[in-house]
Amino acid sequence: MTVQSTIRSQSFAGGQSALTFNFRALTSEPQSICVNATSGSTINTLVYNVGYTVSINANGVGGTVTVSPSFPTAYTYVVYRQTLLTQLSAYSDYNNFPSSTIENGLDQLTMITQERSEASSRSIQVPVGTLPTISTTLPVPVSGAILGWGNPATSIINIT
Repeated sequence: MTVQSTIRSQSFAGGQSALTFNFRALTSEPQSICVNATSGSTINTLVYNVGYTVSINANGVGGTVTVSPSFPTAYTYVVYRQTLLTQLSAYSDYNNFPSSTIENGLDQLTMITQERSEASSRSIQVPVGTLPTISTTLPVPVSGAILGWGNPATSIINIT
């Protein structure tokens, strides 16, 4: 199986209990499918095998998330893939080199790369070529403060 799509999440209207997704997942890792139920600024992260279960299609493309109990229609579900960052395949010297095991490992690396890329696209970034002396580490939050560049503009600071 290949990873032919960069999609790693789908949104669904609340009030449903069966959410059918169509992105690639690893059939051996149903717990890598995660669910949030969001209403306004409230995000509820559901717990696998407590608030939802997952059935992944045999070919690893898509499946169904069953939410129990379902959230009201004011909520939006986001079903997303979060691939485990472990290497599950072991190879022994002088044994068969199974192509399906190799392909699953490459699929896993591709999915991890897609997830990292998508997460990075939601982050604050400075342009390529910015001096390495610039720090983008956020300061400890202070109530009522806003973030701004210090003087000189080498770090982000709290401004009250």
